[in-house]
Amino acid sequence: MLGSPRGVATPLAALALTFALAGCGGTARATRTADAPRSEVAEATGRTQVMVVEGPGRPLIVDWSSEQRLDLEVAMREGVAVVRYTGDTLSLLSACTIEGSYGFVGVTQKSEVVRLESAAEVQANLPLGGMGLSSTIGGNLVAGSTLDVAMVIVGKSRTTWATPTTGDLSGVCAGATHFVRGAIVGAFALSVGETSQARTAVEVFDQGVNASGGTLSGLQRRDGDMAACAQADPDAERPPKQCGALIRLELLPIVAVAPEAATAAAPPQEVPAANCGRGYVEVDG
Repeated sequence: MLGSPRGVATPLAALALTFALAGCGGTARATRTADAPRSEVAEATGRTQVMVVEGPGRPLIVDWSSEQRLDLEVAMREGVAVVRYTGDTLSLLSACTIEGSYGFVGVTQKSEVVRLESAAEVQANLPLGGMGLSSTIGGNLVAGSTLDVAMVIVGKSRTTWATPTTGDLSGVCAGATHFVRGAIVGAFALSVGETSQARTAVEVFDQGVNASGGTLSGLQRRDGDMAACAQADPDAERPPKQCGALIRLELLPIVAVAPEAATAAAPPQEVPAANCGRGYVEVDG
């Protein structure tokens, strides 16, 4: 996937958005923009807009703790993971599962660096843990720093489930809203950088050595090994060892009634003829 899409931020009172996978190399950009509160963004950084990379149901989880990530990895090995997701909170229901498994689809290795230049951008792009990160590094961001998130992507783990119902759940499932349809995997690192110095993914993984030879201060977190990811084969049935870190989730809702059953109960409607063009056929509408 090429290019560097930009996303939109809603006002901070309604930050329930998450963000899409951007493209190869460089610094990710937003795809849409909206005015942000001047008190938090404009006065601190001179920017009147907040950058958000992507859309609902595709949250980055690079801000999760190691324990949270471990629990999710285990759940995805034991079945199809089930969660409670409200847009700004995500809780794994480790005692609830859907029977099934995840397969791996490899891709040509891709890398990107997302630079977040204000506490508002951190909270918008990392709604699951951005509030805590902002309180930890917010002062640095106001002083001209960034939160740089470097990602190396080698593929995606995905289940064939598309629309499970509540009847497909097994275990203790009170509060379940979504299931993990898939996850982008590879390696990531995030650390505090400087607005005056754009860093490559390699530099972020190396904890960002600055021009004077010192290490930039502030939060640093990583999962996976960038060197291991260099050995990835797009045709492999699994990612390389130490290059299977979960980076972004694909969440879909759990429905009460299967679409087939709902369609059967509905009155018949005239279906317009497909017009797909030469060489194409209609599939599932």
